[in-house]
Amino acid sequence: MAIKVGIMGAPNTGKSYSRSFLENPEEVVILASSAKATYLKDNKGKPLQKLPSMVDMKELVQKKEHIPGNWAIMPDIKSVESNLKVISSYMPHIKTVIIPDFTHYISKILASESFMKANSGGGAFARFWDLAAASLNAFFLASDSLRDDLIIVLEFHAEYNDSEEVFQIFVPGGKMLSEKFKPESYFDIMLCTYIDKNDSGEITPDSYKFITRKHSYYNARSMEMITETFIPNNLQTVLSAVRGYFHI
Repeated sequence: MAIKVGIMGAPNTGKSYSRSFLENPEEVVILASSAKATYLKDNKGKPLQKLPSMVDMKELVQKKEHIPGNWAIMPDIKSVESNLKVISSYMPHIKTVIIPDFTHYISKILASESFMKANSGGGAFARFWDLAAASLNAFFLASDSLRDDLIIVLEFHAEYNDSEEVFQIFVPGGKMLSEKFKPESYFDIMLCTYIDKNDSGEITPDSYKFITRKHSYYNARSMEMITETFIPNNLQTVLSAVRGYFHI
């Protein structure tokens, strides 16, 4: 069973940039919903290469050859699940998979023509149940069948819940979808991004932090594997703490 790490925060608060501190980017795969900066380069300072298509990866598996590449743009949710299975079974050199922009995956489906056609009555209700099930399988339950030394990092946009006075994962589609599954409930490790302005009210490179435990409006948690409430938004620090805690 792979270990899941959630990172929740508003846009431009350091979720993606935290990857720039990774010490072994060749051991990382990013499965993104759209083309964005990966913040990863190889040990020679060059951008990492794209993963082969699923067809090409299957051919490489049949030939028992190495599968190259460290990032890919996923056309849909089901592709995420398929790629996770290949990475787990046939790419032992990959130790971490990063899945950015959970919100974008869901938004792409909500904006699709097929989904929009079922926008009323029982059809709409069934569509949201199908989307909740697909999201649950691809992003959360699929990790239960992956190898034990793999860490899956999922990045989420956050929104403030006025009634509960806490930041939570933003789920597109409103209550029709958010009430059907609670993403946060599937994580023992959920970090929140935080910008700590200096005494002059300015934002500096040192302002970007991770919150590791429940604090104020942030419902973060890290199983006590990180003792500090605030740490620099350095993903390598987090991964090292996780691997040390679970002895992987």
